Amino acid sequence: MSPEPCHHTRSKPQPGTLRDLLLVDTIVVTRIIKPPRIGAKLGPTATQEQAVDLKDEIKKREPFEFPVEEAYLNLLRTHSVMLAEVEGLFKRHGISEPKYNALRILRGAKKNREYDGEGVPCLEIGARMVARVPDVTRLVDRLEADGLVARHRSEKDRRVVYIAITPKALDLLAELEAPLRRLMDEQATRLTQAEWKELSRLLFKARQRQSET
Repeated sequence: MSPEPCHHTRSKPQPGTLRDLLLVDTIVVTRIIKPPRIGAKLGPTATQEQAVDLKDEIKKREPFEFPVEEAYLNLLRTHSVMLAEVEGLFKRHGISEPKYNALRILRGAKKNREYDGEGVPCLEIGARMVARVPDVTRLVDRLEADGLVARHRSEKDRRVVYIAITPKALDLLAELEAPLRRLMDEQATRLTQAEWKELSRLLFKARQRQSET
């Protein structure tokens, strides 16, 4: 019996949604803010030093028509910049952000002895990922090929396939802890603790549908 499938399908954006309205601007912004190659030394340019908001950074001549548009594109830009910093660290250790996320989920489940310590079902890994991936099964395949996870069938129900973290993966996560903490500490200096808390509160609120609030 083959391992349980756990495919995620992408929903197509409906006409008139925020994504449709901002599609052109999003493409422009993501091209402008393409992260620098890993290892490149960065230094502020004259334009960056003078920039006071997103409009200046992306050299947009006209003000944003809607606050939600500016906030949405600001979110994309900030995500791109901060993620590039983290991905640079992960790349040096031969791992990606989705793989790291999945391994953290598995380590936490092992520590808490979820599912009697057997591991985590593939679909459950997908449900817990911070950023959804299109195909969790392939992600697990890559982790297994790297020797970071192992598949096995449940002793109680042979139809259930569990994904368990390996000692090699636990060592890798331990190796990443110190450099990742140093990077996060540096990023944390960009706002006050109160500002980070307020930002988290607002971001959580922004992604709730009207019916959920």
